[in-house]
Amino acid sequence: MRTQLDFRIGRGKNTRGNTESILSYTSQYELPADRNSFFDENGRSDTIPLNPMGLAPKAQDHHDSNHEQYSIGHVSRLENILRHWNLYLPYLVIANRIKSKRDRKDGDMVVIVKDRWATAVSVAVHLFPLGAMVTLTYFIQKQYFIGFELAGIPGQDALKFFALQIAAKVLELLVVSCLKSIVFTLVRRELTRGNGMPFSALAAAGQISEPSFLWSKEFLSLCTGKFTILWKRLVAIFTMILCIILAIAIAPASATAMTPKNGTWPAGGTNMYFNGTLDQIFPSILNESHVVGDMCDVGGSHPLCPSTEWNIIRDSFVANIPDRFQTDTYLALPIRSVLVRGGESILRLRAGMRAHFHINKHQPNKFSTAIMPHVVIADSVVKFGEQWDDAKNFAHDERINRWQYGRTVEAGSYSYSPAVFSLCKYSPYDPTNNAMPLVINLTALGFPATSVKFDAITRQWIAGLSNLTTPELRWLSASEQTSLSSSIGALIAVPNSTVPQIFGCVTDARWKMSRIIGDHTQYIAHADLDKGGGDIIDVTATNLGWLDDNITLPWRRVELQPGFVQYLNPWIASDKNSTVIQEFVTEAGMWRPASGTRLISGYQAESLVETFLNLMIVNGMSRSSPYLQQIGTLIHPKSWWRDMMAPSWRGLNPDAPYTSTDFGNNAYEIPAEDQATSLTVRMYALESGYAYMPHDTAISLSMAVLYVCMIAITLFIAVSLSTGISSSSWDSPTELLALALNSPQQDKGIIENYGAGTTTIKSMQQMYALRGEDNRVELQPFEEDDSHKIRYNKKYH
Repeated sequence: MRTQLDFRIGRGKNTRGNTESILSYTSQYELPADRNSFFDENGRSDTIPLNPMGLAPKAQDHHDSNHEQYSIGHVSRLENILRHWNLYLPYLVIANRIKSKRDRKDGDMVVIVKDRWATAVSVAVHLFPLGAMVTLTYFIQKQYFIGFELAGIPGQDALKFFALQIAAKVLELLVVSCLKSIVFTLVRRELTRGNGMPFSALAAAGQISEPSFLWSKEFLSLCTGKFTILWKRLVAIFTMILCIILAIAIAPASATAMTPKNGTWPAGGTNMYFNGTLDQIFPSILNESHVVGDMCDVGGSHPLCPSTEWNIIRDSFVANIPDRFQTDTYLALPIRSVLVRGGESILRLRAGMRAHFHINKHQPNKFSTAIMPHVVIADSVVKFGEQWDDAKNFAHDERINRWQYGRTVEAGSYSYSPAVFSLCKYSPYDPTNNAMPLVINLTALGFPATSVKFDAITRQWIAGLSNLTTPELRWLSASEQTSLSSSIGALIAVPNSTVPQIFGCVTDARWKMSRIIGDHTQYIAHADLDKGGGDIIDVTATNLGWLDDNITLPWRRVELQPGFVQYLNPWIASDKNSTVIQEFVTEAGMWRPASGTRLISGYQAESLVETFLNLMIVNGMSRSSPYLQQIGTLIHPKSWWRDMMAPSWRGLNPDAPYTSTDFGNNAYEIPAEDQATSLTVRMYALESGYAYMPHDTAISLSMAVLYVCMIAITLFIAVSLSTGISSSSWDSPTELLALALNSPQQDKGIIENYGAGTTTIKSMQQMYALRGEDNRVELQPFEEDDSHKIRYNKKYH
């Protein structure tokens, strides 16, 4: 029954006699079949359902009723916002306390809200995960350095990592919620205002976090189901696959990206200049010109003499050797290093002995080796360490970077260091045999022992050993060792009760490119031959790397001439009662002065003699050219520390070459005319601590997932704001079940006869849509007639 209502707007009096505004409206309404008026059965006037909030719909032709527009009130707008934010407890308060009694019944609500302000507030909930991901990716891309420990309570990094994992889980849940909203919005849009979707689409949003959905019957029916337009099928399938992949990947991606990496990072550096060329500081020939002077004839008389600190080497290294030769215990470990005085620093002399120890991993060397930094470079490295500490403090005060919160792992340089290895061969004493003693030949594979053509002076010395009373060392001349391919050769004789034991030795000395590390807090510097540090050089009979490694960084061979080596074994006092080699042999237990007998023999004796030579030679080489020193002036005296800092835009690259600007620029300069006669050495600083950085495959993959999530959520927010449409209906299984129960069974419906479940996908492939019938929402098979599409801002139940 169609009834016409006529209202007018004007001024009049009410029943109390007061003047008020009168609303007049003319429209036609279709009354329900059981109603013939707007009065109930008791005769009371019924309220005219102008619209859900009491405002009349805009007057339009009743033939175009599907496009009838409704305005939304504050209560419905607030309901929609609270449901979007999953604040169901406040929503229930709104539904039961604020709404009118007539509208309190469950389900009487606006299904689709078209209100830009309400939509903006509703989608604002997605700004939380979006902002979190933007912040996280910002720290990673900025390569933010945190410090030696995470911010917060000191000493509680385990608890902080636990909190980070909780934060990663919360971020995962928020992102998955956003992805579900995207799928729900797509499905809801097509079911209410579009041309419908396959029945299986109703289950899509609730299963996007389950990988099994990709091979489920619901997804298969969605891919093969009916769509009125092809591109809508493609969009739906692509969106759901993308959201499922992101929902699965966001968990490991957020946990990986949110966990900072604890590592060592390039922090700064500068060039240092020295008043000598490369050949002057690291010469290929060492002779008497590289020694301080005749004052070095007596050991230890000058801090820069080649034999300086021989007594420290004897007491701290050589004296501990006998105890390490105990082969009946697994506690016998080799002595590895000793600290000796340099110029303005303390040098760590590191040596490896050719000996058989039970725990082989503690003694990788098959030959005796030694290395220590050059005194000139070591002093400069230690000074740079002090300057770097000051530079960090200045940078922290100026808020330039956060290196002050880190821990300096290394303040050092890559430069040449003296490195040697020696081989000795024991020969029985026989002055009548010109082939004895034998000496190792370094030119042949396997280092075989060979005879040497000794000159007359050496032969005379060998002949006189029958009356030997103290250990003696004789350096071979250049002519005697021409066939040995070594830096220097030596004969060492040790007395015995019968005949002396003679060792023929050769030493190969090199300037080896190494990493010199300084500890400015204790003024200690040491040299490593490999990036990992810890070991000396693994030289084996089949690995001639020591001799032939000139591929990456050349080893500069050094020829040790008699004018230099004579200062390695001086008299230890002016009374000339003992030499350095005599002190070493006696302290190591090879010879007992009182009885004149030898105590150690065999390979152990050979290893000891090799070690003695290495200690003397490497200590002397490190003190060559002692008067050379660091030169240069600061480029910016008032802000020199800025020049040492690595530029912030370079980020953190743990694999950066030390010569790059990842290790700072340059704080010093020298005049142009001095550059040709000066040596430039690059200093670097490494800081350890936690940092966010992208130089990792796992981090890169996590970043890719976060970026795709951010793009998807941003597009969803932009589309929602541009359309001004939002809805929170049917976003749970309970509401979907209520919708199904509220929908009458159709003759051609698919639910009939499927109460026990479905065995085929045919039923799920059919197109369904949500339509409004008499202010109620129903799930109906798709029809071309769109006169009953869900209206914006209209209440349904």
